[in-house]
Amino acid sequence: MIVGGLSRTPSATGAAVALASAAFFDRKSAHEERLLVAAYPQYGDYAERVRWKLLPGVR
Repeated sequence: MIVGGLSRTPSATGAAVALASAAFFDRKSAHEERLLVAAYPQYGDYAERVRWKLLPGVR
């Protein structure tokens, strides 16, 4: 939604929000992965096979 809104109404504020959101969700997913590894030891094997977080091919 953030990227869509930015593409519809480009602005410096929108770009800053998009960058801040991307950084936030990157850190959030890293934290969640640490929690998953702690709760489910086999998750590490799965994470090695599925090499992307949000976008295919992008880790």
